[in-house]
Amino acid sequence: MALITFFTEVDDLVIDTDRISYEELEAIEEQTDRTWGEWSMGLEKVRIKDVRILFWLAKRRIEAELRFDDCEFDPASVEIGIASSPPKNREQRRASAKATRVPKVNP
Repeated sequence: MALITFFTEVDDLVIDTDRISYEELEAIEEQTDRTWGEWSMGLEKVRIKDVRILFWLAKRRIEAELRFDDCEFDPASVEIGIASSPPKNREQRRASAKATRVPKVNP
């Protein structure tokens, strides 16, 4: 899949969808009651719950005890960038994701 960056007001959360652990795969199945393949198809279609789960996984790598129900995800305040290779710093992340950025969602 790809390297996904969630641009938030506080920081950038980066997750490589090709490097998701077995524990994270199990968490995806628990939250969605779907397989990795089914979930990743929803992610490609930008299904909001699937995007929220990916955001939660990225945050959980920083806050290990974060529960899905406690993870606040406001699509109107988060921009999502998609890149094919890992940038070295924040400026490169923003520049490489700019062309493939998913627009903010306005509820």
